[in-house]
Amino acid sequence: MNYSNQETVAVEEVVRPFLKPLESAVRRGQWEGIDGARKCFENPRLSALDKLYSSKVQRAVLAACFSHMARIAEEAREGVVIREFAQANPAIIHYCAEHHAEVFRLYPSALRYCMNVLKPGQQKKLNQLLEVSNDSALQR
Repeated sequence: MNYSNQETVAVEEVVRPFLKPLESAVRRGQWEGIDGARKCFENPRLSALDKLYSSKVQRAVLAACFSHMARIAEEAREGVVIREFAQANPAIIHYCAEHHAEVFRLYPSALRYCMNVLKPGQQKKLNQLLEVSNDSALQR
């Protein structure tokens, strides 16, 4: 990803405070409630990112959160949060497939959890993006 230094710092600064609460919520399989993962994504700091920096930064933050959640979900064998996130944010799942396909290779349960909740057209797009990413990785 090509971000300015300011945008890279923004991604790191915004993601850092979310990691512990997200990890805890993913391990518990809790999307809703005061300690649920959804609360992290309703934070006003996230919605302000596109105004402060750009929508690219906002997508990058959500992608970084997804990657973190995928790792924890794989370890904990708990998919509730990944499924809920995927259902609420199919565009971010597609973005991750296109730009961070390694997440789905490293944490295959995340792909299963996503596929279980995405609509057929969204599933097809996800598969296509992952195939393109795999082809690109092989050509390098």
